[in-house]
Amino acid sequence: MEEIDVGGVLADAGEDAAAVAILGVATTIWQRGARERKGAGAETKLRGRGMPSL
Repeated sequence: MEEIDVGGVLADAGEDAAAVAILGVATTIWQRGARERKGAGAETKLRGRGMPSL
């Protein structure tokens, strides 16, 4: 039987969860900013820089 490094697996899962949380917060802030700017120009500029269209 192989030994499984449970600590390492949990650490990886924790890092993934942190990355997802950070992305979620960043997306929320970006959406709020987009809503405040409202202009179609701002949205197109952001999309042109590789931001996903949400």
